[in-house]
Amino acid sequence: GLAEAYLMEATVYRLEGQTNRDLESLIKAMHLFESLNDSLGTARTYTEMGISEHSRGDYNSARDHYVKALELHKAIGNQLGKATTLRRIGIMEAEMKDYERAFNTFSLALDIERQINNVEGIANLLNNIGVNFFEQGEYDKALEYYDQSMPLFKATNNLSRLPAAYHNYARVLLAQGKVDQAQKYAELGLPIAKETGNKMA
Repeated sequence: GLAEAYLMEATVYRLEGQTNRDLESLIKAMHLFESLNDSLGTARTYTEMGISEHSRGDYNSARDHYVKALELHKAIGNQLGKATTLRRIGIMEAEMKDYERAFNTFSLALDIERQINNVEGIANLLNNIGVNFFEQGEYDKALEYYDQSMPLFKATNNLSRLPAAYHNYARVLLAQGKVDQAQKYAELGLPIAKETGNKMA
């Protein structure tokens, strides 16, 4: 419907860097979803608003909208929506260098993904936790989580995420002074990155 079209329009604007225009589209989508009493659509729109504000560095507004999305997902029993929103919050907390809080948020999301057996979600969160430990200089813990995520990315045949996973692994090895091993992992991701057109970051 029209609300979904506004959501898609907002995503296009955001990808183009037109963050003011994407918010306008999201507000239109929100009005429509609310008029239809569509709780899931409203929750998704709150999440998209959070992503938009997060991308602009407006962390307080982003958190407010993520929390509203989370409350709606809880109310309608949408476990996947809860996990996805918690992951977004965790990423933001990690960016703010609130690493302990980010770890706790990622762990909550990971528990939900395991309950619903969403393998791709589990892999993404293990990778997020690995990055969280890397940023704190806890390299062994980072590798521990990367070692868990890598087989899951392969099992889901998620080629789009593999280059970044290899890249993250290589960063840890490089930080540990293991240059040859780091190069090996970096090179593993290059052909896949070229094939999928993804940046290794």
